Amino acid sequence: MGTDSWCCTNLLGEPSDTISLKDSHIFLSDFSESLQPAMDVPQPSHTPYLLRSPESLLKPISKPSFQSEIWSLACEIFAIMGHRPLFEAWFPSKDRILEEHVDALGQLPEGWWERWVNCDQYFDDHLQRIDGTPRRSLEGRTEDSIQKPRNEHNMAPIDVREKQAFLMLLRSILSFRPAERPSAQEVLESSCMLKWAMSGSIDAAVMSRA
Repeated sequence: MGTDSWCCTNLLGEPSDTISLKDSHIFLSDFSESLQPAMDVPQPSHTPYLLRSPESLLKPISKPSFQSEIWSLACEIFAIMGHRPLFEAWFPSKDRILEEHVDALGQLPEGWWERWVNCDQYFDDHLQRIDGTPRRSLEGRTEDSIQKPRNEHNMAPIDVREKQAFLMLLRSILSFRPAERPSAQEVLESSCMLKWAMSGSIDAAVMSRA
């Protein structure tokens, strides 16, 4: 899973393909929003709309959860891989992002549709867009935001097997029902991560033991 060399050049000072794993450092910050799901009381979500999970949008005052954070992770993974965010809106709002969720992923679970008060302003009973524009599926967004930009910049596109694993991982994380989303450990153990995203570190570890 490659990254955009332009982005890495601007952020790290060098193209991504010239930076080794041992020279890469990860910095974690909670931006004063660190939470403890097992202990915290219901409260408004301060996650940016573009990264916010559907249950957080439909129930603004709720307890924070790891499942909501995993949803945000999928959005960030897509943004790293592509040239555009997974869900887009010029002026993000609850309705605009829920529209994007349904547009990309399909029907909300039973009972959720009724909680989205303004749904009939965006979709009809057959889940077609009211404005008449075609829906953009997850696969279509992957093609438009990842594959096409790579071709335009003479970068190798994601091959078929990696793309399948990538979409499988995204679909599992982007399950509408929180309980059906994988844990962080399960994400790390997915074939997408083990065979492609972490393959360089795995190869290096094997070589160091040789």
